[in-house]
Amino acid sequence: MKYFNEYNINKRTKVINPYYDEFGNLYSTVLLEGDILQVRKSPRKILNETLENNKSSFQAAMQFSKIHFRNHNMLPIVICEFNNIVMFPVTSPYKETCQWLNPEHIKDYPSVDGRHTKVIFNDDTTLVVNLSRTCFEAKYHRALLLRNIVRERRLKLIYIDNYENFSLAMERKMQYNKD
Repeated sequence: MKYFNEYNINKRTKVINPYYDEFGNLYSTVLLEGDILQVRKSPRKILNETLENNKSSFQAAMQFSKIHFRNHNMLPIVICEFNNIVMFPVTSPYKETCQWLNPEHIKDYPSVDGRHTKVIFNDDTTLVVNLSRTCFEAKYHRALLLRNIVRERRLKLIYIDNYENFSLAMERKMQYNKD
């Protein structure tokens, strides 16, 4: 097991799990593709610092989600718009002990019983979460939808930027008559 004082959420991040050490400190276990890290920060602190590094904040990320999902609670948030990284909470996102998942790494999510869901990741690792399959599925689909919204938004911005650059280039090439 590798221990770190700092961590930034990236494309390889699958899950951020809270845990308390033997002294009662809230830390995080970060599950990555092919690796597990122990980070000496709470999940919320990791989220906040990653969002700050991406020139955002937890409040701004929540506001963005609320615009798109008005009447829902426990919303997914955009961690990095450039890399299209979205994570969703298992419990209230305002709790320090909230567990966060990245929908990009989820392959399947069968029900264990009426109150638990087994999350199967693309690398076939598993995690059981304290949510019914129906509730988990709703959160998962909202996170995928938010990811698509961000992707479409970026494509629109790229299109507009390319169109403006093309128009500017055409204008520079044209000769104007000075009659």
